[in-house]
Amino acid sequence: MNRYKFINDLKLKIYAFEKVKVGTWWNYPKHSSPFARIFVILEGEQQVRFDGKTYHQTAGNIYLVPPFTAVDYSCKDYCLQHYIIFSTELAGYGSAFQHGNVKCEFPLNEVMKTAVNQLVTSAPQYGLKSYNPAGKEYNKSIAHRPLTEVAPLIHWQASAVTRLLLTPFLESLSFSESHERFIQVIKYMETHLSEQISLKDLAAQVALAPTYFSDIFVENFGVRPMKYIHQLRIEKAQLLLSTSPYNVSEISQKCGFKSSAYFCRSFKESTGLTPKQYRQNGF
Repeated sequence: MNRYKFINDLKLKIYAFEKVKVGTWWNYPKHSSPFARIFVILEGEQQVRFDGKTYHQTAGNIYLVPPFTAVDYSCKDYCLQHYIIFSTELAGYGSAFQHGNVKCEFPLNEVMKTAVNQLVTSAPQYGLKSYNPAGKEYNKSIAHRPLTEVAPLIHWQASAVTRLLLTPFLESLSFSESHERFIQVIKYMETHLSEQISLKDLAAQVALAPTYFSDIFVENFGVRPMKYIHQLRIEKAQLLLSTSPYNVSEISQKCGFKSSAYFCRSFKESTGLTPKQYRQNGF
């Protein structure tokens, strides 16, 4: 498919950005976040591992870390970095960098370097209060304050810089033609996530028999449609636990789980934590 036609529909939210020097204390394994990250490396090196690959992040490069991905962060000496924590939602695709193939490392050019440096210099107060993702203060630094709400003008500036930095990653995105066929189905899932969705409802979106639709869907996405919906519900719950004041019961309803008990059980099976633990631990 034409991978550029969706760009105008991209919903971008910025949560934090900063210039920071990390050291050997920057050692956080198996961190899973509903947010994506950009790292612009200025000096030194840090190691970031996800999806079976270790990125030795070094000066002169820019890196992307996708959301909803278990990541190991470490630093053997020191690393001076700019980071931006953000989300990119796209109807029919969820997070733009979660599905499809995307390259996660590119050379940093002078225009990018200058733009991000000007941003963090002019607005130095929008960084994390804590760098430990297992600490409560970490989540508070991000959770309840997307910059669209607390600093609209700064968000406008940060969005422009982030879009510039994301350009090479967007150019590297690729989706299969078969994925495009199911965009309407995924949109239907996202729109009706709080409701009870049947296989028949989904198959009707592409005018296929339910059984045949299910077989074609699993060929393209690797899981059955109802399992895919379950994953979307868990991911939405992760995002709401990280960014909203809703209680567990309210989140359960908004994500379409039949009961709070079932939600809590399903969430722990998927993440290893109860919803309360997930929120308290700052993921």
